[in-house]
Amino acid sequence: MNPNALENIWVALSDVHDPEFPMSLVDMGLVYGLSRENDRVRVKLTFTAMGCPAME
Repeated sequence: MNPNALENIWVALSDVHDPEFPMSLVDMGLVYGLSRENDRVRVKLTFTAMGCPAME
């Protein structure tokens, strides 16, 4: 995996916007961690609210 892969993923995630708010998931503070495991990346994130439909 590219040594800059995690940085590139942060940049890519900054283009992912919440469907209900005009902000990226990164700008909203929903992504709180990336970790690299061999050729895979784990993204840790949280939801915007406890009643978020994506939690189901």
